[in-house]
Amino acid sequence: MSESPVPHHDVSVPVTIHEVGRRPGAFLHYFDQVINRAEAHNLTFRFVEGRMRRLDVNVLHVRDYLIDRPLGAGRVTPEERQEKLTEFLAELRKRRIRLVQTISQSQNVSEDSANRPGRDEIDAATSAWIVFDESTPTPDPERTVVIPLAHYRDRFLGYPRRKSIPGRVLLCVTPQSSTATARLLGVTRVTHIDDLNMRIVGEASPVLAADRNAVATSFRLEKLSDASLVQEVGEAELVVQPCLDSFEDWQTVLLALSLERAVLLPDTAAARHLADEVGTGWVQLSPAPLTAASIDTAITALRKTPPGSTPRLEQRDPMTVGDAYAEFFRNIVGAESSPKA
Repeated sequence: MSESPVPHHDVSVPVTIHEVGRRPGAFLHYFDQVINRAEAHNLTFRFVEGRMRRLDVNVLHVRDYLIDRPLGAGRVTPEERQEKLTEFLAELRKRRIRLVQTISQSQNVSEDSANRPGRDEIDAATSAWIVFDESTPTPDPERTVVIPLAHYRDRFLGYPRRKSIPGRVLLCVTPQSSTATARLLGVTRVTHIDDLNMRIVGEASPVLAADRNAVATSFRLEKLSDASLVQEVGEAELVVQPCLDSFEDWQTVLLALSLERAVLLPDTAAARHLADEVGTGWVQLSPAPLTAASIDTAITALRKTPPGSTPRLEQRDPMTVGDAYAEFFRNIVGAESSPKA
């Protein structure tokens, strides 16, 4: 894997990137950091959630699990999908459109027989992969670039903050992390921390939304505005992230550290790397799945030895990360920067 930034190119030549997803809006989003330096580097980003109909671009950038969206491969048979895929990738090659995949999830792509042949074809057509951490596996390390996630310190300057509530354990939930979060609902009944109180916020799947009877646990199960999220994190003594399988999981972690709140994470290679990076005490680790004992140990350690300084997040400066994305896209396009009609 190589590190960004990469060599500069002539910014007088425009570069157009097709992004698979919705343009950033009122809520925190991965694309915020991707497009942060677009104007300075003469990049144009086009956001489309569904089928890619216009091919007058230099780069197709997609998170790996969304690869079927630009194909327009909805409810089709495996044979029809394979035909669409082969035609689509051939068109990308014909027009010299570079395919770039971002891998944010730690788990490997399914290798079932129905999916793997198509995945091999996609990987062969991929010019490069972007990962957030060196520990994330990709099909080809030689075509992989590490661009770390940006911090959020600057984004929330001036936002109203609340004081930490002793014993407040915050879990920011998504539909994907609801099952892992639900396993922790009984923590408050068996904890050894007298003032432990759990707060669960965010968008939950029915597996979590149906259970509102946990002791010493409060809920706010809705999509939170950035201002509300900042306030919720500010009230936490500890932010617990029971899984690290998506960008949204890591976003919670970086937001907490940006607001100077300690986090408890499952003990993975990526989490250990982050703990070393940000400094002692800010990242507590425990074997997965997290338990009441994990939370008790983390809070006890945090109270016994509070972090001595602010988290070290300098290498995650949003401007630096934005420049890294911009320079990466220019590098992958190379000298042949003009889109073909």
